[in-house]
Amino acid sequence: DPDVVRLLAESYSYYLFQTRNFPWEDPLQGIPGNPTGPLCDVATGLTGFSMIHDWPESSSKLVLTDNMPFIVIGLTHFKNLCGRRNIEVLEADFPEGVPAERRFGFVSANKFLHHLKRSERVQFLQWALGSLETGGKLGILDSDLEHQLLRQAKEPNFKNRLIDGFPETLVEIEKDFCETLVSDVRSAGFKVLHFDFHEYMDETDAYSRLPGDNISFKFFGFEILAERRE
Repeated sequence: DPDVVRLLAESYSYYLFQTRNFPWEDPLQGIPGNPTGPLCDVATGLTGFSMIHDWPESSSKLVLTDNMPFIVIGLTHFKNLCGRRNIEVLEADFPEGVPAERRFGFVSANKFLHHLKRSERVQFLQWALGSLETGGKLGILDSDLEHQLLRQAKEPNFKNRLIDGFPETLVEIEKDFCETLVSDVRSAGFKVLHFDFHEYMDETDAYSRLPGDNISFKFFGFEILAERRE
């Protein structure tokens, strides 16, 4: 029901406006404060509320995108409450329903591309290249965390500890995700300025069926900064 979605989104927006109890910390990690042109954040999600709060009023325009009405309505309501004139919220569904005929100085894709199969990621990279101004940059921050969970979920003893239905929500991606992604970034026509990755160990009950049942697993986190060539 659109009216219910709107009321829930605006209520959550009011709550955050009054409490500043944002669901994410350090939302502008890896994002330049004043790019050469507008900055586009891809599949923003709930982190957009803290991005709106932290984005400097003196910076270039920040364009937040998402495909969920709750997010789009909530972010629009929140940025109006905050009186932010240099922020725009767009409904977009990557990689196909993307902002058309727009040019950006920076495109940020944080913790999003692991949700896409490789062919869809290539399609996204082609859009990003065409949407960036000459010299514009693409920033990617991601991990193969969900891939590692899905891989371990093939073992019945591990899967039985996970929230019911959780493995079915994950996208099957290649095991060498970070290597293929940086290769695809180059193949799309970008010049890679920075590529770094690290292996991490996590222990959490965030995905567990039972509270307090901590699951341990390793995953790779990585960051890529690439530039559109002349």
